[in-house]
Amino acid sequence: KLYLSEIATPYQNPGNDWYYKVFLDLGEITDLPLSTGDFDPSICPPNSKWVSDWYVGSEGQVVEAKNFACVFERSHYDVAALHRTESGKTYSRIASELVVRVAISAGNYDYILDFIFKQDGSVRFTVSATGHSNYDPVDMESEPKYRWGNIVNEDVAAVNHDHFYSVYIDLDVDGTSNTFVKDTLTKRRFPNHPYHRTSYWERISTPIHTEKQAISTPPTYNRPVLWRFQSQNKTNVGANTSYRIYAHGNTVSLLDYCDVGARRIRWARKQLFVTPYNENEQFASGFYPNQNTGLRTGVHYW
Repeated sequence: KLYLSEIATPYQNPGNDWYYKVFLDLGEITDLPLSTGDFDPSICPPNSKWVSDWYVGSEGQVVEAKNFACVFERSHYDVAALHRTESGKTYSRIASELVVRVAISAGNYDYILDFIFKQDGSVRFTVSATGHSNYDPVDMESEPKYRWGNIVNEDVAAVNHDHFYSVYIDLDVDGTSNTFVKDTLTKRRFPNHPYHRTSYWERISTPIHTEKQAISTPPTYNRPVLWRFQSQNKTNVGANTSYRIYAHGNTVSLLDYCDVGARRIRWARKQLFVTPYNENEQFASGFYPNQNTGLRTGVHYW
C-alpha cells in the first residue's frame, strides 16, 4: 500500500493575510475531494487507459469521479540491459515502465501524482506541482526589499514557502513478519596490507527494534545509509529477502519545533518514521488535521 498521506505548504509571511496559509494541508483545502476526475485528457498520453473511481460527497452521498486516473506505458529510451560478448556481439534492451497518474487540485496548486512501476520490480512515486502562484502586493517605494520572498514584478512579490509531502508505505515483504534494517557504509582500515591498500568500506546491517531508533534525517555523503524492510525468509544463498526504501532530494523543515505553523507538521522535521501497522495511524498529521494543535496526534506523537 502506497499513497500520499499529507501535504503541507507553510508560507513564510507572518502577516495576518497570510497567517492561515501556514496551515494549508490536506484537511483544510476545501470540503470537496482533492480529485473529482474529469481532468483534461492532455495530461496523459494518447495511449492511456482511463479509470473511474468513487468518493463520498459533502452530504454523505456516493459520487462517481470519471477519468479519475490514467494508466499508460512509456519509455524514455533508457537502457535496461547492455552487454558485449567476447565475440563482439552486443545485447541490449530498452526499458519501459507502467505509470498510474492522478491529478489533484489543492487551492491555487495542481499536483500530478505518478505511481511508476519499473521492470526491475521497483516502484517510484513522484509529485509534480503546477497551477498558479500566490502573490503579495507590495509598495516598492516604501518596501524596496521584500523580506518574505522576492519581488518578481512591479509591486508584486512572491512569498517564500515550502512544499512538504508525507508518503505512507505499508510493505509486506514475503509476509507480515518484517524487520526494519539500517545499512551503514562504514570505512575500515588495513593495518598492514601487502599491496599498500590503506582502507575499504563495508556494509554494517543493524536491525531496528524501537520506533525512536527508526526516526531518521536525510543521509549525508559522509555517512550514507540504506533503509530496508527485511523478511524472515531466506534466498537460496542464505540472504534475507528485503525491499529497499529510497528518498531522493528531500529536505526537512527549518521552522522551530514549537512554531504554531509547524506543530501539525512535525513529521517534516525528519525524513523517515517507522511504526507498527495501525489502521488509525495512516495520516501523518492525524486523522483530523483541521484546527488540530498537533500536540497529541500525528506520526511524531505515535
